[in-house]
Amino acid sequence: MPSVAPDPKRLPANAPLVSDVAWDTRLQSFPDATFFHTSAWLNVLQATYGFEPHHVVLDGRQNGLLPIVEIDSWLTGRRGASLPFTDECTALADNPETREALIQAGQQLCRKREWRYWDYRGGRDAWPDATPAVSYYQHTLRLTPDTDSLFRQCESSTRTAVRKAEAAGVTIEFSNTPATTTDFYKLVGITRRRQGLPPQPASFFDHIHQHVLAPKLGTLVLAQVNGKPAAGALFFQFRNTVIYKFGASDESFQEVRPNNLVMWRAIEHFARAGFEVLNFGRTSLANTGLRRFKRAWGAQESMLEYVRWSPRHGYQTDADRASGWHTRIFRALPSSLSRLIGAVAYKHIA
Repeated sequence: MPSVAPDPKRLPANAPLVSDVAWDTRLQSFPDATFFHTSAWLNVLQATYGFEPHHVVLDGRQNGLLPIVEIDSWLTGRRGASLPFTDECTALADNPETREALIQAGQQLCRKREWRYWDYRGGRDAWPDATPAVSYYQHTLRLTPDTDSLFRQCESSTRTAVRKAEAAGVTIEFSNTPATTTDFYKLVGITRRRQGLPPQPASFFDHIHQHVLAPKLGTLVLAQVNGKPAAGALFFQFRNTVIYKFGASDESFQEVRPNNLVMWRAIEHFARAGFEVLNFGRTSLANTGLRRFKRAWGAQESMLEYVRWSPRHGYQTDADRASGWHTRIFRALPSSLSRLIGAVAYKHIA
């Protein structure tokens, strides 16, 4: 292992991280690679928020990749992230020594670019002595073509909810069209207001459609009740794993349980298509309802810990912003104002 970490390569602002083909081909050699490492996701982040891409690439005897973007905000300062708005994006390496070299290179980049800190969202295994900046629950479900057994392992209340939705005539559509993406975004706005949070910019979902859904790297599952969008979920796909990234619903339809039917039809679909793992993504420690919803499908729970490292202050802590005084304010704001705030603010709070 080199005593000095390699100088990370740098790309000009608003350029793709690397050639899509070259980057995604390189990912295939790493078993730990996920959808969040792909050029599709990196291009969504860059196209929406204008983050300047950086990356650490180790070649030759050491084989490793570490995506990083720079967030340059007049409001919250300049900093690095691997990666913003991402559940988990670990340093990819073929052995522990190479992973250590990648982390050293990221720290060197942090100093060189004079970032306030670097947020690493790849778990704490590469930083054994670190204090977690913030922690989340993570849930995964092993899929099998035997969907009857998958249904039996669900909690009885979940099976009842699925049957109730079926009996009520809730319909499910798998679609990657711009129209259904727009319908889903409307549900996102309703859900975020209920949660007391501003919705992501509409352009974020436009770019998800362009870079993920249109090339069939993801799937949108939408439930309708009497022809009206009632609930939906957005899934990203990579190799044998599906990631549940976004869910949204109109609570006025909650009585007929469209959320449950969306998830069950998705589990059936991906299991029969040959996927082996459904990753339900991260869950705030304070969100007991979402945690219960994910566990009810038979998913296994684990902890996901992020690390924040500062050249001046070492390891730092962060806050889980899913709850707090701000949620009361956003619940009271008009939807149009909340959307405007979301369109402006997300780049600064990444």
